[in-house]
Amino acid sequence: MTKWLTTGEMIDQLKVGEIAELEEGKGIPKKYGLSYSHVCKTKEGDIKWCKKDRSLPSSSPIEIYGHVITWKWRILPNYVTFYEAMKAHQERKTVTYHHDEDLKYTFVCESEPYQFESLYYDSINLHELIDGKWTIEND
Repeated sequence: MTKWLTTGEMIDQLKVGEIAELEEGKGIPKKYGLSYSHVCKTKEGDIKWCKKDRSLPSSSPIEIYGHVITWKWRILPNYVTFYEAMKAHQERKTVTYHHDEDLKYTFVCESEPYQFESLYYDSINLHELIDGKWTIEND
């Protein structure tokens, strides 16, 4: 999982279409209405409360009050399919296969062909790659 960021760092690093998750136990108290634990950045550049699936049931942007500054966030990976990752790699983009929380493999298009050897030595199966979680790093 990605590292925890301050509210300011999250605002600076969140890209359009990405989603950030608020640390557990924080958020708008339910007595004030709907309480979400995720925000996403819209194509207009607004950071709005959303559900984990990126749907925007509310048009409410995040409001920065004193207590919001102390919240911690992590930007969730935008996983793509194996086929999307391979297409991006053919377009000379760097892709990463996330086998589990501790084990991942990054493939840089400009690197030597031996970068795929580690998959063999770690006994990664083809179906794990095809069904696995991938991210496009320089998208």
